[in-house]
Amino acid sequence: MSPVVYTIFGKENESPERLLQKRGLSPHTPFFSLHQIHSDKAIEIHPSSPPQKTLQGDALFSVVDLNLKNRHSFALAVKTADCVPVLIQAEDQNKMIGIAAIHSGWRGTVQEISKKTLEALLKKFSHTSELSLKAWVGPSIQACCYEVGEDVAQKIQALKGEHFLTPSTRSPKRSTSHFMLDVPGLVCDHLSQFGIAEIERSLVCTQCSKEGYASFRRDADRRGTNWSLIALQFDQEN
Repeated sequence: MSPVVYTIFGKENESPERLLQKRGLSPHTPFFSLHQIHSDKAIEIHPSSPPQKTLQGDALFSVVDLNLKNRHSFALAVKTADCVPVLIQAEDQNKMIGIAAIHSGWRGTVQEISKKTLEALLKKFSHTSELSLKAWVGPSIQACCYEVGEDVAQKIQALKGEHFLTPSTRSPKRSTSHFMLDVPGLVCDHLSQFGIAEIERSLVCTQCSKEGYASFRRDADRRGTNWSLIALQFDQEN
């Protein structure tokens, strides 16, 4: 039987343990995270091994054979403070299940980290044509607040992502050299291009919303962290 998949998007300074507990899961569930470096590097996680906090990268993925015994619940986690958190589930007709957690800032998005993580994840499945894929894109800074200069805009345009750029609304004098960038929209476009039809996107802006999310653009070094987790819970542990 397939495990239950939980996706959890936390607010500022809610710990992974607290988020797991809020969803009715054990706060002692092992969770894996990375030292994030704004890269396109995806790390495969083996849940039978203890979590290592020294691994560097910006995406984690793991695939579990559902025919094996002695399976244990675990979670993958990324942290953000305006960047885009992406959670992914892939399932192969109740034989294998894969999950991924991605930290996608503008640099990782330009490097197409979501696509590269999906490629690495799907290589673990023998029949990708039979896969069921889902993605969740969590709260992040939205185009209403995310202003970038020409250097970033040119990199977005090189990806044919110009429709995710609009002239800056912050100052008329800057409208020809600065742009408002829809990073989560571009991330969703990459996921859709890869063939994921079921995508849930949050429209909450971490900078201007009053919902308690951490934002680097708003608070700089005074900001906290938003944790995002995707967890597998196996029935025998309930």
